[in-house]
Amino acid sequence: MGSWGVNLWDCDTAMDIKNEYSRFLKYSYDDEDALRRFFRNNEKLLSDSDDNPIVLMILAKQMWEYGRLSEDIKRLAYTAIDNDLRNWEDGDAVLYNKRKMELAKYREKLDSPQPERKKVKRSLPFENHWKKGDVLALKYNGFCRIRETAESPYYDFTGGYILLMFERMEGEFPVFYTMFADVEKVYSEMDISVFPYIQYFERTDSNGKMVYRTEIQIYGNDQQKKLTFLGNYPHHPLPCDDDKEMNCIIPFERFASYSITSYFYMNKHFAEVKDVRNC
Repeated sequence: MGSWGVNLWDCDTAMDIKNEYSRFLKYSYDDEDALRRFFRNNEKLLSDSDDNPIVLMILAKQMWEYGRLSEDIKRLAYTAIDNDLRNWEDGDAVLYNKRKMELAKYREKLDSPQPERKKVKRSLPFENHWKKGDVLALKYNGFCRIRETAESPYYDFTGGYILLMFERMEGEFPVFYTMFADVEKVYSEMDISVFPYIQYFERTDSNGKMVYRTEIQIYGNDQQKKLTFLGNYPHHPLPCDDDKEMNCIIPFERFASYSITSYFYMNKHFAEVKDVRNC
């Protein structure tokens, strides 16, 4: 958990999950289903002594804002406050006291009357039916302004497809290996061997291994419908320098533009990539 301040939002974990509950509310069958999805998706964070209090406090705050904070979750948040303060005890005394004041304000808010229960327009949630090796295609509808070196002129890139090869589920979200296909159209059972895997970044502590896998935050059936099924490719070879310990986590709405940018920076080593219009 990277932290840069005493505010509740001043850490990586809080920023990573700040909109999760509200999205699960929208893409769920009911409130209980949304809460179940939230907990299932954050099992790893909840098992960590540093991250657990943050997750529970963020959840309680969001439930309060939607008028849905239950006594059970409130009690979990109270315990989280105490546990979070213990995590700060061995650090700087000034920062500890500032954090203590912030959490006192947070608890005061939880104890105040909740807003009226907000109505939520629900959509069908994402349900996984893919098997390992299933390949899907997403058309890139944006365009990038790119140049190969600092001295070369810009040119515009548009079109193409991103191919997603399903690997497994990580909590509520699917994990894929992705490939870039600079083609005008895709079709069922097409040959994908000519398309390169997209490199997202290199871990500095992993002896040059690259992160190829991406965990895509697909919340709804409406997002899932934008993916075209091409077929199952169970024997398609994986990258030999694959870092199997890390995923690049990307919201679905940013996935296409982020992947195209990563391809030109990481795979092609271009000097500059400007994402002019998102997918």
